[in-house]
Amino acid sequence: MCSLQPANDPVRDVPLALTEDLLCIKCKLAPATINIRFAVYCDACFIDQVAHKFRVSVGKSRVSRQDRGNVLVFLDLERFPDASRVLFLLVLACVNEEQQFRVKDRFTVASFTPDPMIQAECAKHDIPYIVLPFDMDVAGKDQRSCAQDMLFNEKLKILSQKAQELSIDKVYSPETCNDMAAVVFKLMIKGMGEIVPWELQTVKKQLGMNIVRPLREHHDLEITEYLRLKGIRVSAKTFDKGLNGLTEAFFHNLDKDYSATVSTVTKTAGKVDTVWMQLECQCVHCGAPSMTDVC
Repeated sequence: MCSLQPANDPVRDVPLALTEDLLCIKCKLAPATINIRFAVYCDACFIDQVAHKFRVSVGKSRVSRQDRGNVLVFLDLERFPDASRVLFLLVLACVNEEQQFRVKDRFTVASFTPDPMIQAECAKHDIPYIVLPFDMDVAGKDQRSCAQDMLFNEKLKILSQKAQELSIDKVYSPETCNDMAAVVFKLMIKGMGEIVPWELQTVKKQLGMNIVRPLREHHDLEITEYLRLKGIRVSAKTFDKGLNGLTEAFFHNLDKDYSATVSTVTKTAGKVDTVWMQLECQCVHCGAPSMTDVC
């Protein structure tokens, strides 16, 4: 399924051509302007569809209807710049259209790299914005996957400490469906397949935080189109030559022709029964379940 196929391959996702007489599949009134695999939308319906997926993912993460409170929105602008900006825009929509989104959480935004647009919007809407301390020059020198993983674990520890200082235990993280599919492959390659279901949980408990991925149902193409409609420049996709970069590039390219496969990977892997709940130790570096103190 994932190998190269001729152009007339029946398995390949062939998107519908946008023509003047093609109408939005949701409202069936406005001309279609956006093509997401086999679904075509007008601009308004597409924005509503992205927001709907966000609401569903946030809703699944709640233990009960009363499960509302303070949320730390982590914008990982170094690894996921586009997804982070979409996550922030959706959180901003929650603040501005609270009744429509049915989300009454109080948000605090945090990132390791300051973003002028996000800073301005947070100040405008009275949302606390925190720039976490980290030496980004050191982070960018070593592109090996093991080094990048260790640096990200250090970031998670800093994020966890800040969340504890603010008495916040719920954190929104910007991973998309493509990113989570790449994580599945990376863990399998590293021989850590037993913790794949833990990684794909609706609410992942890690380092004292309840981590929620509100964009887990969104594909990279949806992220790109959403930013385009909002008039925000899309970041150029670059991948390093390590294991992390190769798996991320694989799913990014796979999404163009076999988009259904990407979501199938995450949905299927999340249902696999493993022994991760029986693991008694936690990794001292990342907090993942492990048979020893270091995964």
